[in-house]
Amino acid sequence: MSRSIPPTQFSLAIAAQVTILTKSLVLAAVWPSAAFAGRRQNPIEEAIADVYKITERTMLGRIERPGTVLVVPKEGVRADPPKSFMTPTTVRDGEVTRIGGGTVLDDGTEGKALALGDRVYLFDVRIKKRAVVPLTRTVETYDMLQDGKTIATSYEASVSVAFGRAYLESTDPAEIVMHIREFFLCENEAAAAETKSTELGQTPDGAKSILGQPSKVVALGAKTLFVYEDPKIVFLEIRMASAQ
Repeated sequence: MSRSIPPTQFSLAIAAQVTILTKSLVLAAVWPSAAFAGRRQNPIEEAIADVYKITERTMLGRIERPGTVLVVPKEGVRADPPKSFMTPTTVRDGEVTRIGGGTVLDDGTEGKALALGDRVYLFDVRIKKRAVVPLTRTVETYDMLQDGKTIATSYEASVSVAFGRAYLESTDPAEIVMHIREFFLCENEAAAAETKSTELGQTPDGAKSILGQPSKVVALGAKTLFVYEDPKIVFLEIRMASAQ
């Protein structure tokens, strides 16, 4: 003869199981960097780890060992306060095809669009059948209202870089990384890209490839003067002679 369970005890038992499952899902969501470090990586993950140092986090989501600081070089990526599940921004051929943010339970109004130059950490990468999905967290914190109190929190963003299945399986992993770099550039690379420098001895075409077209070109016999907002470049017999 089976023993019946009182409705109250049954409800408590179900609630306890749901709580345990929920906590497990949350821990899995906020501690993926440990999984990245510990799991056997495929060639794409290895190629990504060669370029970016993955940020390691504790089980509670706090940053334990910061990795490479990345800079957002394009607009269109949306970030949210940390959630168990995030809707990624979808990217194809270097362009955003779907704005991410939010979950099936909210509309993403708590989130924000990452601006050009915003800095993030990479804490995990998910390899799908037709996409590579970097998971990132902002270096800076932002104020948000929670339970009537204003708290400072980092935001998180995931970007689903979409490919055809055959392309993902057959392409050199280094080429896959180049697609990711279109949306997450190492901070030192971004700084170097912003620094435009010319050298004595350069040709006019060499200078234009760095500084662009001059606002004015003045021919002075053997000398040619390229006028920019800053600087003025003098070429003597088609070689840079001075910059003022």
